[in-house]
Parts: sequence; structure tokens; C-alpha cells
Amino acid sequence: MARKKKGADTKTVMGEILAAVPKVKQKAKEKMQDFLLRVVKAIAKIDEEEWDLLSEEAQDWYDEAAEAANEGEGLPEFPEAGDEEDEEEEEEDEDEDEEEEDEDEDEDEDEEEDEDEDEDEDEDEDEDEDEDEDEDESLELEDLSKGDFVTVETEDDEFTGQVKATGRGILTLLVDGDRVKLKDADLTWISRAEAPAEPEKKGRGRSAGPKSKPIGTQINEICAKFPGLSEEKVSARLEKAGVEASPSTVRTCYRNAHAMIDLLKEEGWKKAKK
Repeated sequence: MARKKKGADTKTVMGEILAAVPKVKQKAKEKMQDFLLRVVKAIAKIDEEEWDLLSEEAQDWYDEAAEAANEGEGLPEFPEAGDEEDEEEEEEDEDEDEEEEDEDEDEDEDEEEDEDEDEDEDEDEDEDEDEDEDEDESLELEDLSKGDFVTVETEDDEFTGQVKATGRGILTLLVDGDRVKLKDADLTWISRAEAPAEPEKKGRGRSAGPKSKPIGTQINEICAKFPGLSEEKVSARLEKAGVEASPSTVRTCYRNAHAMIDLLKEEGWKKAKK
């Protein structure tokens, strides 16, 4: 009758080996080494089917015992059932420890990634706050340099132009070709502006045409010739002539022109009649 596979007859290596060679039994007063040697010789004679039915542990014991017998050394005794269970438990504990270590490493990596993300978010928030602060604060005259383009506001007007000078509490801007001087005390806001696009350069052989007069000069001439014109009508004449000027520039130059006309009138100047 063929034997059953491991686990059917016994759970020990000793039970498996002895079940494979049921005719080999330990004699009275027979030494264990002599008995084990007879067992090894009997196992060597079983067929391949019987050998395949042995567990890996039983086959390992035979290989080790056969090698010891060939070397003339003492044969290993059968491992106790408790020892086998302890080895299995140790292997299970090692596997659990490795799994826990892997989980701990994964948790540490996740925590590091979360910390890096938090740091990046904090840096982005700090940069956004700095940008907001810069946008919410007006510049001072000390922050400006010659050649900067800025937009400045007073209680009544707004100017955009290039900084020409900032000395003695006076900001001098070049606005549409005219110099505009503004007192620091009158400024309510200063912010940086984009430089205007440079005009296209004329190619060789082309005539650039006569240079146009500054807007301030043109307004002065209109006001001198037609002192009764309102600011709106002066602006309309400029627009009709194809001259682009901001309302604040027209307003400032118009006031300056009439201030000069009033001053000349006080000195006895009278407009020549045609």
C-alpha cells in the first residue's frame, strides 16, 4: 500500500522518515547512531515515487545524514517537532519584521514628501505675500532712478512718463515730450510703468519727415493764437491734427499756457491783431 503525503501520518521529520521505511525499527539497546545509519541505508533504496512523497525537511535531513555517513562523521539526529515549529515561527517573525520595516520606510518617505510639499507651499505663500505687499505700497522718490518709467497720481491728475530728476523733493517727468514738475508733497501714489514701445526705425533712403513739435509747444501756440478756447476744444484740435496726448498732459500744458498768458497780461502784453 502506498503511503500518504506529508501531514497524513505525522508532522515530524522522524515520523516521515520511519514511515518511508516501516521495516526499519530500533532494536533493544541499539545505539542511536547505528539505528540512524540503518535508516539512511534503507532510505537510499526507496524508489523515486516514495522519495517525492517526502517533505523538503525530510529530504534535507537524509542528504545531511548521508553526507555525514560518507565522511565517517556522526549522523544528525531527527529534529524535534518543537524545533521545526520554532524555526517556522522565527521565519514568520522575520517576514513580519521585514514587512513592518518596509511599512515604516514607506511612512517615513510619505512624511518627508508631505513636509517637502508643505515647505514648497509655505515658500509660495511667502512669495505671494511679498508680491502683494509690493503692489500695495507706493514707491518713494528715493526708490526712483533717472530713466525709470512711472505712473504718478495727485489728488486731481495722473501722469505716466520717464523720470528725469528727483532732487529737492521735486519729481521731474518727461511726459509726451514735455517736462512736468511735481512736488513730492502733492503725490498720492507712485508705481512703476512699462516703457513705451520704441518707434520703428526708418530704412536707408527714406525720409523721416519733419520732426513734430512737443505737445506742450503745440498747446502753447494754440492757446496763444486762440486764448479763448476751452481745454476740451484744444484737445479736439490736437486730435484732429493726429496728435496723441493723454488728458492729464493736455490739462497740465493748458494750465501752464494760460498761466503764462495771464502773467504777460499783467505786464501789459496785448495780443497783436491781424
